[in-house]
This record gives sequence, structure tokens and C-alpha cells, in this order.
Amino acid sequence: MARHDGDAAPGSGAAGRRPGVADPIAVSGSEALVLLARLVASAELCYSEPYDYGIFRLADAASRLAALLAAGAEGERRAWLEAYAARLEAGKMGDTRDREAYLAFLRGASREIADHLVARDRAGGSGGG
Repeated sequence: MARHDGDAAPGSGAAGRRPGVADPIAVSGSEALVLLARLVASAELCYSEPYDYGIFRLADAASRLAALLAAGAEGERRAWLEAYAARLEAGKMGDTRDREAYLAFLRGASREIADHLVARDRAGGSGGG
């Protein structure tokens, strides 16, 4: 597999990790495999289902991943991830046929995670939340 810009070569850095990458998240291999299967199946179904189902499936995967990350986090990180997962869970249930409202939900969720990452990086943090 080709490396992406910013990826360190295998074995570089402390214990082979990229600089600035925090400890591994606490997601079991089984949980990650279920999420992976859901993402791949969702991609396949995008060919035969109405397009708005694909949008929902991605929002659903994001809410599931946020919940998995929250379960392995602590303190403020956990609280933020739990709240974000809850907002994703509620928002994903909106009517995807109401394009303006669903797009507003998706843009808000994107902005929220981006703002969180910028604030985290400014504070010198890293990792899953």
C-alpha cells in the first residue's frame, strides 16, 4: 500500500508511530471489523439503493465510530465524543429527502468536528478526540 503525504515510514518514530499520533484507541478488533463490514456493504448498496440511503449510511457509520471512540476515551474527551455521537445519532434520523435540512445537519457536524480538531491541535493535543 502506498504511503500518503505525512505518513511515516514503518518503524520510524517512537515504537513505529508517527510523530503527534497519540496512543491507540480502545476499539476491539471485532468492533472495528463490524464497522468495516458496514462501510463496505454500504458502498456496495449505493449502486442499487436511492442515493439518500448512502448519505444516511455514512452518517450512521460516523455516529457508530464516534460512540466507539467515546467508549475508549476518558474525561473531557469522552464527554465531547459522547455528546457529538448523540448529535450525530439524532441528526442522521432526519429526512434525507429534505436536502436543505439534511445538508445543514451534515455541514454543522463537519464544522463541529473540524472546530474541535483545530482547538485540540492548538492546545497541543492529539488522538481520538
